[in-house]
Amino acid sequence: MKKIINSLFSIFGYKLKKEKWLYEKDKNLMATLGENKISSIIDVGANTGQFAESIFKNNFKGNIFSLEPLKQEHEILLKKKKKSQFKWQIAKRCALGSAEKKIKINISGL
Repeated sequence: MKKIINSLFSIFGYKLKKEKWLYEKDKNLMATLGENKISSIIDVGANTGQFAESIFKNNFKGNIFSLEPLKQEHEILLKKKKKSQFKWQIAKRCALGSAEKKIKINISGL
């Protein structure tokens, strides 16, 4: 079917081709960051830094400020930051909310 369609399109000088680029979230995100001249990202609920690492791996040259309330994940973030040469800041262990207070965080699946 693809060959038939391509042979019809070729009459007009076109070729049907599947482009993975359109569906690769990292490339789309990097294009969006570049087009909008975004140079700083706040990563709320950073977990162990997977998002920041992915962004840096895709050549983001800006700043990432990560926030993570969970103790174990925050410690991993700090260790990764020490090994990183990127503009990556890790906030003191905290969560974001509408008021300043101490709360208990429920962790599902444990």
